[in-house]
Order: sequence, then C-alpha cells, then structure tokens
Amino acid sequence: HYLAWDYSYNLLQSVEKDALLITAGDNDTFPLWYLQDVEGVRRDVRIVNLSLGNMDYYIKQLKHARPYGAKPVPISIPDDQIEGIQPMVYQTQMIRIPIPKFAAEGRTSPRVTVEGGATAAVDQGERAIVDTMRFVMPATLHYGNTSALRVQDILVFDIVRSTQWERPLYFAITAGGDDSKIGLRDYLELEGLAYKLVPRKKQAYWAAVNEERTRAHLFNDVKQPSKEQAYGCLWRGLQDSTIKFDENQRRMISSYRQPFYTLAMYLSNVKNKPEEMSAVLDRMDQVIPRRLHPMDFRLKADMGVFYGMAGNKVRQKEFFRDLVDELGPTADSGFSEQFSQYHPLAILLQAYQGLDEYDKAL
Repeated sequence: HYLAWDYSYNLLQSVEKDALLITAGDNDTFPLWYLQDVEGVRRDVRIVNLSLGNMDYYIKQLKHARPYGAKPVPISIPDDQIEGIQPMVYQTQMIRIPIPKFAAEGRTSPRVTVEGGATAAVDQGERAIVDTMRFVMPATLHYGNTSALRVQDILVFDIVRSTQWERPLYFAITAGGDDSKIGLRDYLELEGLAYKLVPRKKQAYWAAVNEERTRAHLFNDVKQPSKEQAYGCLWRGLQDSTIKFDENQRRMISSYRQPFYTLAMYLSNVKNKPEEMSAVLDRMDQVIPRRLHPMDFRLKADMGVFYGMAGNKVRQKEFFRDLVDELGPTADSGFSEQFSQYHPLAILLQAYQGLDEYDKAL
C-alpha cells in the first residue's frame, strides 16, 4: 500500500528545483513532509500549506526557516505585521504584476555576466519590464455588506509578488478550487501533478499544458526513486485488486486522472492531433484501471467522446456500453439535476447514439 508515498513523490517531482509548492490540506502536505524529512526526497522544495497559511507562526516559519538548507519562502510582510495577522477588508479588483524580460522568455533567473574573472553581475536589461500580468483577485470572505481577504490569500499574493519571478511557483492539482488561487487560474500551466505560474495568459485550462514535462512524468515509470529532481511517476499497488482503499484515498487516486484528461484535451484542441489522445487515455487506464478504481459517469462520457475523436471506435463503444449498463436501469426514474450536457439522460442519449441503438435513443 504505497499510495501516500507514491503520490507525494509524484507531486514533489512535478516541480522544478527550489520551487514553492502550494498545497491545500492534510493529504497533500503531511506525506510530502515525511518524504522530505525522513526519506530525504526533494528537500529543495518549500511547501506552502494554505490551511496553515492562516496562522501567524507558520508564516514566520516560511519566511525565516531554512529546513535542510532550502531557501526561505519570499515574504515581504514585516514580522510585526505577521504577528496576529487577520483577514483584511478588500474589494474585488484588477491586480497588475510586472513581468521582466527574463520571465517573459521562460527563465526563472536573469542571465549574469562575469566581470573581472570572478564577479558576477546581473545584466540590467534582463530585469527590464516588458509585459504585465493582469488578473482579477476576488474577495473570499463576506460579512453582510463587507467583503474581505483571508489571511491565506494575503500570503499567496505576497509570495507571488515577492518572488519577482525568480522562484518557480506551483499549485498542487489538489490545492482546492479557483477560490484558492487568488484569481491566477488563467496563468497556471500543467506540469505533471502541479500547475506552474507562468507569465502567459491562457484562455482555457486545457490550453495551458507543458506537454514535454507532463509527458515525461506520466509516461515514465520510475524504477528507483530519486532524492533529487527527476522525471517520472510511481504507480505501485494501483493495479492490485487485493489492496483496499478508503474514500479519502480513492479521491486522491481520482485526482491522478486529471493530468491525463487535460493532456488529451490539449492534444485535440491545441495541437489539433486528436489521434494522439488514444495513447494518453490508454496509459491512464493502464496505471489507474477503472475496473479497480470506479470512474464518474461524466468522465466516462468524456472518455467515450475522446476515443471517438481519436478514431478508436472499439474503445469508444466500450465506454458507451458501460454508460448504458450504469444509467439505463434508472432512466425511467427521473433525475433531480438541472439539465445540461452532463445530465444523466443527455449522456445516456449520447451513449445509445454512439452504439447505434437509435430506438432506445428515441
């Protein structure tokens, strides 16, 4: 039963050297600390837990501590203001953060020139502001007519601003919904099991994928775990029917499917290569077999559509048959959900059409 160990390893290895990794709760934080503290894996990465990010003592730890020699977390809030920090009154507004030349060109540090044989100096042109990141940071607390920011939002915003693009910053795929990302969703790019903050705005989440790095993680089986940065994932035990997983563990396993799903949509909608989707979806079912780890019917419907777009009619019909078996018996009972493309009846109709069973579709 290696789920906690492997998930933590896969997440830590999804980020670059000296990265800041924002996590949400217990299950995507404490196992990572175990790997760093006990196993010595990726001690260069600083984990920023959003739940603890509401506590003043923890913010001070992030700012000043150097565990195992790792770099401190860039925080500009003075210590006397951190003590007893509280939510602040705030109105939703547009935020602007300057983008220097080196960041716009995809680098996390400016080039330096060597002078006098030993002295290194940053080329000032590297820090020239060439663009601006613009995003709407919403209020996250509401008390009657008063809106405010949580302390964790204040912390994340300060870190984003204080890094000045010189530290890679990531959100774990488990780091909550968009309300945990202070409005940065359009500037996050998928790399393995984490989303990296980048200086380029994307119109949709499936358009923001670092294909090379995501493939390197999802398609590379790790033979020997590495303590240093290395590509690849561990999937131990997920194909073993004798291992039992509880509800929380199954939720973690289901999040494994997200990068495969996103990569598949990227290949179809951005690269215009729908035929390549089939290999990604096959790989997902290889490492996370749905016969052992149930898949939500909405995701099954998407998988059927994706396989159809990829030209794999056999796999498409396989998913549509699963949907008919699951939803067919309850079709006459009615559903309480508001109608949408993911309403059970809409999906059942789509499945019958995909199976050429038009009488049942009618």
